[in-house]
Amino acid sequence: MKRSILAGLLFFPLILLADTWEQRNADRHVLTLSMEQDVQIFTDFTRKTKVRSLHKIQSPEAIKNGFGEFQDEYNPTFEKLTMSAVVITPEGKRIHHNKVQDKARSGNNAVYDDTRVVTLTVPNLTVGSTVELRIAYHNFKPRVPGQIELFHQIEPSGEAKRVRYAVTWPQGMDLTFLPSNGLAPGKSTVTNGKHTLEWAFNDRDEIPDEDYTPPVEHLAGSMSISNWKDWSQLDAFFAPVVGESAKVTPPIQKLAEEIMAKSTSTADRIQGVFNYIDDNVRYVSMNLGQNGLTPHPAEETLKNRYGDCKDRTALAIALLKVLGVKAYPALVAPTLPEIQDALPRWGYFNHMIAAVEHGGLYFVESTDNNFPYTEQHPGLNGGQVFLIDGNGGKRITLPTEDLSNPGTWTTKRIQLNPDGSGRLEHTGILSRKSCPGVRQGIRAIEAMPKPLADKSKQVMLAAIHAGIQDGAIEFQGVDQRFGPIQTRITGTAPGLAQKNGPFLVYALEVEDRMENFPDSPRVHPLWFTVTDYAHTETVVQLPAGHSVVHRPRNFDMKTDGIRFKRACKLEGNRFTVIEDRWLTPARLPATEYHRLRQFHQELKNASEDNLILRKTSTKEARKP
Repeated sequence: MKRSILAGLLFFPLILLADTWEQRNADRHVLTLSMEQDVQIFTDFTRKTKVRSLHKIQSPEAIKNGFGEFQDEYNPTFEKLTMSAVVITPEGKRIHHNKVQDKARSGNNAVYDDTRVVTLTVPNLTVGSTVELRIAYHNFKPRVPGQIELFHQIEPSGEAKRVRYAVTWPQGMDLTFLPSNGLAPGKSTVTNGKHTLEWAFNDRDEIPDEDYTPPVEHLAGSMSISNWKDWSQLDAFFAPVVGESAKVTPPIQKLAEEIMAKSTSTADRIQGVFNYIDDNVRYVSMNLGQNGLTPHPAEETLKNRYGDCKDRTALAIALLKVLGVKAYPALVAPTLPEIQDALPRWGYFNHMIAAVEHGGLYFVESTDNNFPYTEQHPGLNGGQVFLIDGNGGKRITLPTEDLSNPGTWTTKRIQLNPDGSGRLEHTGILSRKSCPGVRQGIRAIEAMPKPLADKSKQVMLAAIHAGIQDGAIEFQGVDQRFGPIQTRITGTAPGLAQKNGPFLVYALEVEDRMENFPDSPRVHPLWFTVTDYAHTETVVQLPAGHSVVHRPRNFDMKTDGIRFKRACKLEGNRFTVIEDRWLTPARLPATEYHRLRQFHQELKNASEDNLILRKTSTKEARKP
């Protein structure tokens, strides 16, 4: 469950030059004086958590910006939450606030979501007042029977005068503790048969955001706790749970037979299952574990015509059973933070998909049927997956994007006129990851009234080149369920090249990332996570009576995370520029920052080049 109040209050320290913590944070609208958290684990694997924080208002801007409203979430199926606050005025008077609003997060459209939102509003705040906020959580029902797991970022992430975290559990309970990111050992004590680990930090400062920064889970000292010892325990829980939900009942049997009747090809039948679910079962976004870990019965999901990732996966598995196709549930974790093999936890995972076994093992994104089941969804590239097979399960890392061929292919053809205006034609093949959104957007435009649709297309054309005239935009492949989308944009436009006396200057696009590399000290490591290959070919048709007096240079530059290549050639009155850009994952220490900054400055300088044409005299033009 999200702890929205705690979010952003954890990180590691940065030593600044100001004399005191108060001086370093004097310009903050609100100052966190204290953040304390006590977690108590009981023998039945339930737990209670108490949070106490102190926030001092230092400027009127805090009140103008809405400080004084606190929210948090809980699910009454397995937990309770209480919230209260005390306002301590500058004169020392204590004013108690216990009245809260407790509402369903989804309003009247809760569907499967039992999550509730508690809101506490503290009125009449003044500069100099301190708000003492208290929250108590009671997890009275373990999410998995006989199992306890926690993940806590313990080192502070924002400014805080004092931070304290403690966890207490019965002596003899067999728990595994896995510290990460350099978390120092906590203070260990045993009292009255209870074991406690406690951490305390003082005078901690927030550090500014930086581009290409690892997730905070890989930066701040954190602690993972679990009583599971082996990944097979995760499989042992989920396999029967999903198996029970994926039972074949008469309605499931009937639907599967209808799908089978449409084709004799097993591959087509498998695709038909996912097509049916996508067309007829509305996806309700629900983070794994938000509303229980058990999928609803497949027949119920089919009847309701809505479901979350677990429900749609169980329905797919049930239908595939009738087809004689083996399929498994698979848990998916975000690419980051990384799973720690030494500590099995279901909490790493936030999503469930289907793994289909037919001529190979295919991991199918059952909530987004924009790709054939045999083609890995881009959102799963590099994903961390746990396959639930009833035989202990298996940890798998999915392949990343294939860079052997361009993901995006663009061709620009430009016929320049002597005054710098010209006619342009852009054709391209969109990347796999962008096709679903474009397909949906174009279909929405085509469904609009014609005047509104035409206006939307003009906006799209203007994004290609301001001032485009007689523009037209075409899409091929939009009506297909899957597959690439090809685009073609044509029109005339002024200022394609800048005219300066007898010269025409055509500026090439600049590979400029310098805003991501400011000239300042680097604190974080650098993590590049994108995988992409884009190919662009620009063909400039020279106007009659003009010759090339400066051509962009060829170069091929690469470093960690990026490679950029440009090749130019002149054939008669046609000048061609071919550019390829590869982005690849990379992880580097902060000490490499200035080397990378220098590279990107050099790359910007190299790519910041022009094709310069000069109008020739009639006599010059006649020379061979």
